[in-house]
Amino acid sequence: MKNRVLLCILVAGLALNQTFSQCGTISMIGEFNGWADDYPMVPDYQDSSIYQTFIYLDAEDDANFNGIVELKFRQDSAWYINWGNTDFPEGIGCQDCPNIPVPYGNYFVTFNCLTGYYLFFSTCGAISLIGEFNEYNGDLFMDRSYQFITTFVRNINFTADDDMNLDGFVDIKFRENADWANNWGGTGFPEGYGIQNGPVLPVPYGNYNVTFDCETLNYSFSGPIGIPSPDQDQPCVRVYPNPANNFAIIEYNIDQPGYVTLEIFNPTGRNVVTLADEWQMQGLHQIKWNAGGMPEGIYFYRLICDNKTINGKMLLN
Repeated sequence: MKNRVLLCILVAGLALNQTFSQCGTISMIGEFNGWADDYPMVPDYQDSSIYQTFIYLDAEDDANFNGIVELKFRQDSAWYINWGNTDFPEGIGCQDCPNIPVPYGNYFVTFNCLTGYYLFFSTCGAISLIGEFNEYNGDLFMDRSYQFITTFVRNINFTADDDMNLDGFVDIKFRENADWANNWGGTGFPEGYGIQNGPVLPVPYGNYNVTFDCETLNYSFSGPIGIPSPDQDQPCVRVYPNPANNFAIIEYNIDQPGYVTLEIFNPTGRNVVTLADEWQMQGLHQIKWNAGGMPEGIYFYRLICDNKTINGKMLLN
């Protein structure tokens, strides 16, 4: 059941894009689904005779526990046209031939319904996000590209409601097949490289287009970083010059007197300086950050005023 849920998520979004095929519908069937409930494949956008899908097979799919998951391709979810062979990872399927022996693993599978040629290409499994925003429970799966099979994308919006410890950042990780066996954290933001079993990645509040490459482990967060949700009545903040060199001015306006905290964080989420931690009167405020001697790169600010938080970024070069 675990595998089927993950795999259905991978193909559900592509089911609507099927084009007319010369072979009807093509599916996979085997030990992994109890030789029932065919696992659908999707026609290629440019060649409708080629079908493709992603599949994750492990010991749970191996009925006789011999390290091999036997399966076949078939047409229109019926046995009158089916293809098998003993060759792996590629071969030519033939009518009513033996089952294809597939070792445990994650695969991108292609099948040509006119020639019978099939290929099992080893790749990563389903990639998801997990963290404070879902209380480390119930993975948020990313969408996989059929054109770039190692690339995953997802849009996500983080707000204060997703921040369990209310530190201005939403801690997240990437993981494979909703399992901690392969999980990646990171120290760089808005981009970097995933670290196996690494530290959680602190992400400022904002709306992001997230990408993750399961081969290179490169990740990126792009979009309006640090912009508060529309329902949050937060002070307007301006940073200049940005990019900065030896100094930056952080300018903000507060509507009423209150306690103000202004902090700067490096890309790993470590506080490098606290610029304000005091009661301030209403009106326009300007605070200068003397950044001389700081390493080049992206830095983040967090302004807390009257229990409202706004996060943003600046670049030192």
